[in-house]
Amino acid sequence: MERNGKDILIEEIDKELRAIGARLKKVISKTDALLKESSNGTEEAESPSDSENASDAEQTQD
Repeated sequence: MERNGKDILIEEIDKELRAIGARLKKVISKTDALLKESSNGTEEAESPSDSENASDAEQTQD
């Protein structure tokens, strides 16, 4: 009886750990997507300022 009880406990723990692992994968996936989106937004925000600086430099050279 004790052996069977341990097996059931191990199975329950395994099931819970797998569920936690699946939730962590979802969170990591969403975090990665947000980071990529944020970095893309940062790159887009930096690009116009770089072109503005280039046009400012051209104006000062004239």
